[in-house]
Amino acid sequence: MPLPTPLPPALREKILDSPALAPPPGVIPNFTNPSNLEIETYGMVAAFMVLGTTSVGVRLWTKWRVVGRVKWWGEDGMLFISWLIYTGMLMPLAIISAKIGAGTHQWNLTVRQAVEQGYYYNIGSLAYILSMLFLKTAILLQCIRVLVPTGTRNAAFYLYHALLAANIIFYIVSAFIELFSCSPRAKLWDPTIVEGKCVGDITAKRVVSGVINMLTDFVVLVLAQKVVWGLGGGVGGKRRGRLSGVFFVGALPCICSIVEIYYHHRGAIHGDKTHWVSLIAPWGFAELAFGHFAASVVVMPRFFKYLFDKPFFVRLSESLSSRRKDSSEGDDKRWSRVGRVRIESPKRAEVRRPVVTDVEYEELVVNGGMSEREWGGGVEDGVTRPEPVFITVADAMRTV
Repeated sequence: MPLPTPLPPALREKILDSPALAPPPGVIPNFTNPSNLEIETYGMVAAFMVLGTTSVGVRLWTKWRVVGRVKWWGEDGMLFISWLIYTGMLMPLAIISAKIGAGTHQWNLTVRQAVEQGYYYNIGSLAYILSMLFLKTAILLQCIRVLVPTGTRNAAFYLYHALLAANIIFYIVSAFIELFSCSPRAKLWDPTIVEGKCVGDITAKRVVSGVINMLTDFVVLVLAQKVVWGLGGGVGGKRRGRLSGVFFVGALPCICSIVEIYYHHRGAIHGDKTHWVSLIAPWGFAELAFGHFAASVVVMPRFFKYLFDKPFFVRLSESLSSRRKDSSEGDDKRWSRVGRVRIESPKRAEVRRPVVTDVEYEELVVNGGMSEREWGGGVEDGVTRPEPVFITVADAMRTV
């Protein structure tokens, strides 16, 4: 017999107070004090908050204070927005979910409690999609800048731009699915809403989205390795190894996405959604935290070199007391404050030595320990050194 539309208030309240799922044979439901993952969720939030925040903080501080240029309209800005969504939306939602019994088996919950958990999970899924959108954009922009020669239209150029466009479209579509797959929207998590309709199975859509997300992660990882190890000319094995290691950190989010797909599949089979969703969420948090780390690891060698070159409190005092010079003063000095690159100006055709450089590869990974005196332009001992010109890793291959 079909339920009346809409449900009478008394019938709806009766359904909301009933068990959310029939227990397995031999299992007695526990609505009073069921086991859950509250403590584990708090630990997960703390650990990944520290990893993500530290990674993004180190990157932005190093780009601002050490390198002297932050790409707010590029990958740095995209990464910062991703982190804001991660810490400002996802982490608070995880804490709320922990307080209302994250990880509880569905047969130990009433429908009312399961509806509340489903509501917060839907908001969390949307926040995850938006954070991942900006994170993937930041990583792909960094790959394009570091690995594709300026003005070149090679296979890597088209593949990276195709991936960038595909990821933007994919995550925007995913966000629309989370928002508009049901009308009214609350029907997605509230079974007592019998009016309206839903398009397709949201769980199946999430599994498919997870597979696509994993595949794009692996394509980005493999493509970066192929481009790096295909570099020739002045790029030696050690330098390629360093750059390869920087991009290989991207394997960590790939592993997390695989585990997410597994738990999505298990949850769809067993029907105990409230429990399996709580196992999926930590891997989503880990994927984002490791993604922030992967996008930021390139600056860490230069950060630690800067940090330990002098005692920490001396560095801190200098950083707080000094004022950055106006950027216009750098118009006539075409070099960064650190990591100077001894490549002559285009006015002179000869290149002193085969150098590969990028503000986040050569300066921060290869030449992290070089001082301004060693790499700067200007006059020293009566000898005029040429003004340095920054080029990308791939650009250097064309000049060597």
